[in-house]
Amino acid sequence: LAPALAGLRQFAGEHAVVGHNIAFDLAFLKRHGVLAQNPAVDTFELASILLPEAPRYSLSALAERLGIDLPVHHRALEDAVATKDLFLALLERGLEMDLEVLQEITRLASRSQWSLRSVFRELERERARTASAGTIRAQLLEKGRLDRAAMGLVLGRRPQDPPLRPTGARTAIDGEALA
Repeated sequence: LAPALAGLRQFAGEHAVVGHNIAFDLAFLKRHGVLAQNPAVDTFELASILLPEAPRYSLSALAERLGIDLPVHHRALEDAVATKDLFLALLERGLEMDLEVLQEITRLASRSQWSLRSVFRELERERARTASAGTIRAQLLEKGRLDRAAMGLVLGRRPQDPPLRPTGARTAIDGEALA
């Protein structure tokens, strides 16, 4: 157990830990002195705010609702990948919120130790940065000139790329071309 915990500690560093219904897992890790100081983002809590209409907030229910692939439930790797995809989908949902709502959430959260405070602060910053593009976005979508995938290109966001998979082959990088 000690080598695995040391590897996790090194891998995570000081970065935020994202998980679904994460309290149990973090309690175990903190008892072993791992990730005790890392910020935590619970996708269960985030989904309860960004998807208030969802009838259930289990990982499998949210994955199904948002079209996230989760072929096997309650397997560590599959759940971790689905949680990552859920987190990214929830961030996209958060970026669709009105800027004023995000500002109010951030204002209220600034006086607390709420674990999602930094998530909403970043959502507000990104939404404020693209606020003027939101008007263009709404106009173009309304006129049917762009679909949602093409709109991502206009706003500098790319549609979700498929995950990289190792090929087993090595390809040298041309340093001059890269520069």
